Order: sequence, then C-alpha cells, then structure tokens
Amino acid sequence: VMGDSRKAIPITKSVFDAASSVGIAGSTFKLGIGEKWFTECDVLIPDDARYSFRVVAPVEYDGVDFILTCQLITSVQT
Repeated sequence: VMGDSRKAIPITKSVFDAASSVGIAGSTFKLGIGEKWFTECDVLIPDDARYSFRVVAPVEYDGVDFILTCQLITSVQT
C-alpha cells in the first residue's frame, strides 16, 4: 500500500473479525504491516488504484505487526 509519500509497504497479514465480505456497506477491516508508517485518517492506495481506503482508528501493535483498522472509500455500498 502507499500513502501520500509514495512509500510502498507490504501487507503482512489480514485480520478478520467475522466471515463477511471485507469493506461492504462501510464495514471496517484490519490489515497488518511491518512498520509504523501510517496513522489514523491517512488515505492508502493499494496496487489496484481503483480502490482506496482510510485508516479509521489508532494504529495498534500486536507484538509483531502494526494493525490498521481501515474502511473503503467508495460511493458504492455493495
């Protein structure tokens, strides 16, 4: 993923709270990254630039990765 500074940081894991479609209807989802580069309110753009998402909560550290709680930025809720 990349923020405004154009630094590429690999996603190390995805964290699912429930078995549902990730990001649908404004739901949040969690991603793990290896370094604390992003913060709450940052907008991130993955390799597929059709999608972007915002960090919506303070970044958590789980002892291995920094966990970002994110929400898709879209006008389509399905």
